Amino acid sequence: MSMMSFRYAGPYCERNPLIKVATGALVLRSICYGVIGASAYLLYGTLYLIPVLIFLPLGAGLAYSLYYTSSYVIIFNTLEDRHQGSSLGVFSALVGIAIMLGSLISGFMSFHLGFHVTFAFASIFLIVSAWLLLKVKPLVL
Repeated sequence: MSMMSFRYAGPYCERNPLIKVATGALVLRSICYGVIGASAYLLYGTLYLIPVLIFLPLGAGLAYSLYYTSSYVIIFNTLEDRHQGSSLGVFSALVGIAIMLGSLISGFMSFHLGFHVTFAFASIFLIVSAWLLLKVKPLVL
């Protein structure tokens, strides 16, 4: 789903306001992860596959590709013309560190608190991220 979504994310971002795309993608991802977390808590066995096969491609595929594309375009558009390459490199490095730390923390949370708690926290953090993005909107336009 992610591969197919990236194919259309660029043209979609070109036709719509970037902040709206990024915020909408974060909210969609939050809803999907919230449903997956609740399903992990409430459903057992193969019954759990039904919501996962629906909401994981939406959250980790469609929403991720829209957020990834729009956020990088936002960053690129706000950078100074002469330092875009190095600034994007620093941004990419920070994203990589955040992904590594998030994966580490998520693994510990899943092991000690349960798989469903990891998705619940992810859902909450995604909503907070969408809220923060709306707060910095005037700074990036």
